[in-house]
Amino acid sequence: MVTSGHVPRHARARHNVPLWAKILGGVVALAIVGVIAFAGYWTWRLQSNLHQAPLSAGNSTADASNDATDDLQILIIGTDTRTGANAAYGSQDDSSGYGNADVMILLNISADNKVVSMTSFPRDLMVPIPKCHDQKTNKDYPAQAVW
Repeated sequence: MVTSGHVPRHARARHNVPLWAKILGGVVALAIVGVIAFAGYWTWRLQSNLHQAPLSAGNSTADASNDATDDLQILIIGTDTRTGANAAYGSQDDSSGYGNADVMILLNISADNKVVSMTSFPRDLMVPIPKCHDQKTNKDYPAQAVW
């Protein structure tokens, strides 16, 4: 039995952690859990917007061959919603919530697969539309009139 007031060498002295350090540790732990939950939610939400479909129209397992003899054109369409600064071009009520056509890019791949060109058609491209002149009746009609 040890009768002296000394702590044996194999025992550690107990350190009291200040209250502010415990609170700070709890806040940091809670923030980390919150960030992980936020990132997980948005990852799940973005992944649920993706729909997959098989590329093959049939059940063929044969290797794909490149027998195209003409250029290949692919239309790429991006989407966004009418929120924020885009609300100037229409209200959020005009938006379906899933996004409207934002950017349209026509991708052209040459027949020899050596040249790729892209043409962008911006959604908000505003151009003046001239009126139409009918030479038979000699009348001018607005460009967007329905006949």
